[in-house]
Amino acid sequence: MNTWAIQHDPESYPDGDIFDPTRFLKNDLGSNDDINVAESDISRQKTYAFGAGRRICAGQRMAENSMLLSMAKIVWAFDIKPAGEEVLDTSVKTAWKDAILTGPKEVPLSFKVRGDGKRRVVAKEWQKADAFLKRYE
Repeated sequence: MNTWAIQHDPESYPDGDIFDPTRFLKNDLGSNDDINVAESDISRQKTYAFGAGRRICAGQRMAENSMLLSMAKIVWAFDIKPAGEEVLDTSVKTAWKDAILTGPKEVPLSFKVRGDGKRRVVAKEWQKADAFLKRYE
């Protein structure tokens, strides 16, 4: 399916190329439509990144939950800023690779731990994860 076209319909998604997370405050779809999608309604989805219909990815919920937890932990522990003085490019036309499977271009970022307490927690969790993963080397 053409997910780009679905989420760039000018009637439902005006300015679809603009990064504006506040559009989701109005409704679950982030569209102009005067609806909110119930979890059980599979005719409209918040995202089509995992497919749709009977061929939808079975691991969607696990992936979304894992990403949410990972992002929350990173934001909790680090201040994240662009490296240098440059402004981040968020344009759909220029900030993404042009390929079959598209993704963002490399972005130079700076991660700074938010204090010694958080540094100790990150180091402890790193050691635990490293010890666990060594079993698979």
